Amino acid sequence: MNEYLPQPLVRFCENFSRDLKVIYDKFPRLTLINNVIGVYFCWIVAHFTASFLYSYHCTHCSWYGFMVSPLMTATPYCRGILWVVTKGSDVITNMWVIVGTAVSGYIINYLPTLSDQKKAEKKED
Repeated sequence: MNEYLPQPLVRFCENFSRDLKVIYDKFPRLTLINNVIGVYFCWIVAHFTASFLYSYHCTHCSWYGFMVSPLMTATPYCRGILWVVTKGSDVITNMWVIVGTAVSGYIINYLPTLSDQKKAEKKED
């Protein structure tokens, strides 16, 4: 199978997998985080790829594509691609909500609370 792929891509994948193995060996607790990141990365790639496939195959930018698009968009092929685009968009949106919530939680843990400020004021008096 490697003979059909561009050699720079093959080398990149081999180096990437080797580097991931080194990271997993050094930090075994990161495997859950890396798996979650990998799932989201797969959804991002699927959404990106499906959006281009849909625009090329189902709504091709030409007069012929304009005339055929009402027929093509109803095919199972195009409906499946559209599902990947729609669900990928939903997953990516939810990913940003989760990331924003996590970052906000970490920031809130490091902000001083109102009671801490009142205690500091009482100590100064």
